Formats: sequence, C-alpha cells, structure tokens
Amino acid sequence: MNRVFLVVACIGAWSLLLSCLLLLNLPNDLLEVRSIDEGIAKIMPQNRPGDGGYPVSLSHEESKEGEETYHLNQFNRVVARKIPLDRTLPDFRSKLCPTIDIKSLPTASLIIIFNNEDSRVVLRTAISCLIRAPADVLREVILVDDFSDRMENIEEISEIIKLPSYSRIRMVRTPTRYGLIRAKNYGSRFATESILVFLDSHCECTEGWLPPFLSPIATNHSVIVQPSIAEIDPNNFSFLRSEILEFQGIFNWNLLFIWRSIPPHDEELRSSSVDLIRSPTLAGGLFAIHKDWWNKLGRYDDGMELWGGENLELSLKSWMCGGQVVYQPCSHIGHVFRGIHPYKWYKDGPNNSYFQNAKRLAEVWLDEYKFAFYMSSPTAKNLDMGDISEQLALKKRLNCHSFKWYLENVVKDMYIPSNNFTAHGSVRMKFGKGHCLDRYNKDHGPPYLYECHHKSNQILYLTTDGYFHFLTDVCLWAGQPEDAISMTKCKKTDNMLFFYKKDSGLIEHLSTKQCITFNPERNSIFLRQCDSMNKDQQWKFQFYHS
Repeated sequence: MNRVFLVVACIGAWSLLLSCLLLLNLPNDLLEVRSIDEGIAKIMPQNRPGDGGYPVSLSHEESKEGEETYHLNQFNRVVARKIPLDRTLPDFRSKLCPTIDIKSLPTASLIIIFNNEDSRVVLRTAISCLIRAPADVLREVILVDDFSDRMENIEEISEIIKLPSYSRIRMVRTPTRYGLIRAKNYGSRFATESILVFLDSHCECTEGWLPPFLSPIATNHSVIVQPSIAEIDPNNFSFLRSEILEFQGIFNWNLLFIWRSIPPHDEELRSSSVDLIRSPTLAGGLFAIHKDWWNKLGRYDDGMELWGGENLELSLKSWMCGGQVVYQPCSHIGHVFRGIHPYKWYKDGPNNSYFQNAKRLAEVWLDEYKFAFYMSSPTAKNLDMGDISEQLALKKRLNCHSFKWYLENVVKDMYIPSNNFTAHGSVRMKFGKGHCLDRYNKDHGPPYLYECHHKSNQILYLTTDGYFHFLTDVCLWAGQPEDAISMTKCKKTDNMLFFYKKDSGLIEHLSTKQCITFNPERNSIFLRQCDSMNKDQQWKFQFYHS
C-alpha cells in the first residue's frame, strides 16, 4: 500500500507512539509519523514522492492502474496517493511581499467541499493549509461531504482526522446531494470565525499563504480576495508554476470566465508587482470573504445548480452592491486543473446546469445587456431557470448599482455587441456537413470552418449597417477582389461591409461586389464572383430578425 505521511501529536517514548497507532486501529503501512507541534521531534522519511513540488514517477504497473482509475476524479489517483499529506513545497513569495503582523489579522474558518474526491487529496488540501498557517488565526477546517457514495474515502478521512494533531479539522455531511454551489452555502453555516476561506478539495497551500490572504479584509470587510493560483499537474502532481500575477479576471458574453492582462486603468493603481490587483471577477472557488459580507450578499444564489457561474454571480454582487474583488500576488495556493469535471448530475433529465445558472445571472444582474448573453447562448432562452424573486429583492434591498455602472466603472473597456442586427448565431453552409464559421479563439487571420457547436467562437452577427461581427471586437473583412476573408479589429471602413441575401444565401462584400465563397481544399473562405447556383456560396444563419 502507498505510504501516507501524517502528523501525530503523541509525546513520549516509542512504545507510547506505537500504542497510539494500535488504538487508532490503522494499518501500520498507512502511516509515517510526523509531528507538527513545536518541540516534538520530527520523524523524517527518506525519498518522499512529490516533495518540493516535484513530479512523481510510476512503475509500469502503477501507470496502468493510474490510467484505469483516472476517470474517477480526472487526475491520477495512484500518484495522488503516493504523495505524503504534508509534502514540502517551494516558497513562491516574492521578496517584495511585506511582513504581516498576525496579531492584526481576524480569525478564519477554512471550508472545503468534496464529493467522492480521493481521500488523500482532500486530506492533503486540509493538512497543507493547516501546517502552514498560524494556529491562532486559522481556527478550524470544515470538510463538507456533499453526500458522497464512495464510502471508503469517507472512512479514511474520518479515521485520520481523529488524530490529536488534527483536532481543528471536522467533517459535516449534507443531508442529500446539494451540488458544489449549495454545499458551500451549507458549509458556511457551520463556520464560527470572522473570515470564511473557501478552497476546492484538490488544492495545496504553500508557505505563508494565509496572512496576505486575510490582510486586505482586516481593513475592508467588503472586499473579496483571491490568491495567486499555481497549477498542479493532474498527471504527476508537480507544481507547474506560481508566478507573479500579471492578470485579472473578466468574462465573455457566454458568461464564462477568461483571463486578461491587467489593463492600464487598473495597473496605474499599483506601485509594485506585489500590490493587490483590482479584478472584475473571481476566477473560481478559491477566495476569502468576511462572513458578514458573505451573508449580506445572500451567499451564493441558492437557486443555482451543481457548478458554474457562481464565481461571476458573487463578483457582480460584490462590485455592484458596494464591495470589491482583488487578487493577492503574495498568497500562493496550488490547484489541480482538470480538463473535465467529474461531478455527477443528480436530477432527472439532461444536465443544463451551467446555462440555467448563467440565465439566472443574466436575468438578475445584466439588466438591459442580457440580450448579449442570449445572442451568445440562444438555447438558454427556453430553459427553466426557477424562481429569481429572492435575488431581485436582494438587489433592490441593497440598492445595488446597475450593470451599466459596472461596465463603465469596473470593467471599463469590455466590448459590447450591437443590439441592432439583422441575423446572428452560427453561420453554416446550406448544403454542408454541419460545419460553421469559427474564429478558433483568434482575433486576426482567417476564420475556418469547424464542426458546429454554436458556442462563442462560432457566434457572429450582421449589424443593420453591414458589419460582420464576432462577439468580441473582431470583424470579417477583405481588401481586394479575389482576396481571402480575414479577421481584424472592427473599424469604420467599406472593406468590412457585407450584405446578406436571405433568399439565395449569398453574402456580398459591398466594396468588391463579390461573394463569400468556401474553398474546401483550404478549409477557408474567399471572395469570388457571385453565383446564386454555386453551393459553396450559399450560407445560412442560425437566427434571423426582421
């Protein structure tokens, strides 16, 4: 069995230590005893896998087992279970980071939600944070089991948190499956301290993570703080990086989070690379918030399901209702970024939870700009989002700013699509094989055809004055007859004007009088002489407007 390195506060002779293990009735090969209590001798094992944040290597048989069980958590469980719970990690803090007097800090509760997560990963999240935080500040760790059904994980966690050194860790269980969003709301009700720190169940805290995480809240109770998030490789659990933050969070009109470089209007507020970064949104579920502010904002929207959109909802509420969101470059926490989320859907019917959540967010907080969300996510229009009366009442009760105010005073430079268009959605060939124009997440160069998925890279709209837009400030254009169609930043020029003939499906470039034509050999589009009989010139929009 893989060895797990735990912290045991058994003071005295070796016989007493062995007695502790026997009383706990745990397998001897499960434990490598270490003490985190000051003054107690440390029993340091040799060649511990993953120490220093280095990758873990596996034998051929272990690799095979890791591949076979990868689907359970969307990371390599064999690697995860080889690494000690208290593995050493690099200190990522910049020398410019200020020293913080911990006596000035409020006390905190750490809340970790999990559902069928591997027990060692959950425990390493909790223990890595516990052993690298002042005990007088981090008073408790609350593990919230969101109704897991792999009980072997629960049993192992239950046994290990009985150890005396982990007396600050406790576990609670939801009475039924809540989903990540509501489980956080549920877990917060058990917290006894002033600050709530939320982390995902597959994180690791590095040296000095907590004081800078809490210090902004000590002076401003209505600020939400996000740490600098290092990437942990899901295959070998190495720390890939934790650099000085040079980014902030924003979103596209699908209401999906995206990173962007810090714009000049926010960078000019900073005098150093370690100063707080003002950010329009949180990246996800790693943040600290004052309990009073959390409750005043109504916590997460309880009507949201499972996972997705809650980070934007909390961010908009904070900014629009009198608070802030900032990133802290001096607090570093590792996070396993998974390509696919392993959460099981827990209700009848298809899982439309993300778009249902996004629709609730749009209807409550986007005001007259919600049209841009529906342009980007047209299928959300017909989804049942549930009752939003509580959220609307909260918005009114807190006298929150409008979304227009948020765009003008927080984001400041976000592209807003025109509300005057004749057609929009994905654009495909009338007689093609289900392939649509796609910008491939680029702002320049040629668009291509790709299998239709009707998401943001494939959403275009043709304005009433003839501009062929994507959902960013990117337009189609061509300079001369026979040119390839390309993408560039939108501007007022005749080279960007098109006219769509719905009856024939032709898209005419007004300055050259030629039509957009598909070249199957190059999978790209060009201008060619208009021919209503040419099937390579016949296009169809997803939606039309009179």
